[in-house]
Amino acid sequence: LSHRVRGHEAMLTVKVPAAGNLSAGGKDLLTRHTRVGKAKNVTIAVPLSHAGLRALAHHRLVLKVRLGFVPKARKAPKSSASVTVVFK
Repeated sequence: LSHRVRGHEAMLTVKVPAAGNLSAGGKDLLTRHTRVGKAKNVTIAVPLSHAGLRALAHHRLVLKVRLGFVPKARKAPKSSASVTVVFK
């Protein structure tokens, strides 16, 4: 899991173990979902919400982004992770 901030978006690169659905979001962020067809590295952009943009106009933001992965194979275990990003 790696991350960087580009403008008003947090760019997250995640290594997914198999086909399935990946979601990312958090407080003051819009939730983004993506479907993955096989195990690979996936980059997902999570932009600030309108409330996040208003808050960023007054001060820097330190936000926790939560990621969740649900595999296509029903018996495979789900996984989740979180990362802290700083918007300036």
